[in-house]
Amino acid sequence: GCIGFVPCGDEHYAVGEHECELGYWLGFDYWNKGIVTEAVEAFIVYSRECLGLESLLITVDKRNVASCRVAEKCGFKFVSDYEYDGVESQAYRLDLKGVLEA
Repeated sequence: GCIGFVPCGDEHYAVGEHECELGYWLGFDYWNKGIVTEAVEAFIVYSRECLGLESLLITVDKRNVASCRVAEKCGFKFVSDYEYDGVESQAYRLDLKGVLEA
């Protein structure tokens, strides 16, 4: 699997100032073990404390219920439905200024 920031200019949804889009992928054999949720939570702390970002964005294929659930479990709020390269997608945003330290 992997997790990281989508390179500037390659985002799937318009990002705001002091915001990055976070993307993740995990092989099927490792699904439903909390791995991605734990990794996203670590990225939240890193993004706020080390990078000084004000918000994070996650975009998902609308059919990928598990990815939507990861975003919601990590405190991201639904922003919008949209289409990206013909795929019905959803955007979620987390305001890092409102996130309490772990």
